[in-house]
Amino acid sequence: MLNFAIYNEEEITQELDARIRENLCVSFPHNAWYFKDARAWKGTVPAWSVIGLDSDDNPVMHCGIVERTVTIKNNPYKAFGVQNVYVLEAYRGKGLARKMITLVEEEALQRNIGFGLLFARPHVAGLYTSLGWTQVEAKVVLLDSVNKQEFTREFVHDALYYKAVRSGTLPSGTIHFNGLDW
Repeated sequence: MLNFAIYNEEEITQELDARIRENLCVSFPHNAWYFKDARAWKGTVPAWSVIGLDSDDNPVMHCGIVERTVTIKNNPYKAFGVQNVYVLEAYRGKGLARKMITLVEEEALQRNIGFGLLFARPHVAGLYTSLGWTQVEAKVVLLDSVNKQEFTREFVHDALYYKAVRSGTLPSGTIHFNGLDW
């Protein structure tokens, strides 16, 4: 039996953080060099996370959520960003990722956040599109994690997806993340 819970970042203990990082290393071996030391992708700490714990309190699935005000055509929009989503292999194929993302969307609605943005690779894009996320063809401007200069993000191995939870359609135009990548 799995227990899904929403944790604000300050509620995540050092032990839970370490277990999540271990599982991120297993789930993303090509980025294990990074996740062995940090769960905050490129320095962006999630505001909250949805975590699925097994009977031994092992975090067998995780989804970190960044809250940020993005701007499009100089207009501010409260958005959530999805980062570091994993479901351990033994738990895949059971609809658990779908449940986890649905919980994220419900919590975002409760927090009065207008919409979500995420970067997804083709092998997982079907999950998000089946939940109503739409691929966005927009420029994205981020801050570089090293020199803190703005740059336009290139989409080589992934794409940007959008889902409204409170507001309607995503306005057209360049999306300024007003911060680091998530």
